[in-house]
Amino acid sequence: MARAEAKQAIEQQALPAYRKLLAYLRADYIPHARTTLANPIERALIAPYWVNYHAEHHLFMYLPCYRLPEAHRLLIDKGLIKRMEVRPGYWDVMKLATSKLKPAIAS
Repeated sequence: MARAEAKQAIEQQALPAYRKLLAYLRADYIPHARTTLANPIERALIAPYWVNYHAEHHLFMYLPCYRLPEAHRLLIDKGLIKRMEVRPGYWDVMKLATSKLKPAIAS
């Protein structure tokens, strides 16, 4: 499926909630879940079924799991990813989980 068709399918599935969600994201940071950019080994061993796209799952719960990467790209295209916590891999998440520092919001 072409990227434009996938984007259109996501937007159509989300209407009318999609517009409300975009308004919410423009106003607020989403602190309750994070996305982890998992490598292939992490995907196979730790994050099957795209669970590394946890923030996207919370935003688009009705979306099939195989569509979450496209939802992530859509959020990037819309400039909304800055309001989410995105980590470069599970090693970074483990360091965060074992530290006493609070997570930083991506800028």
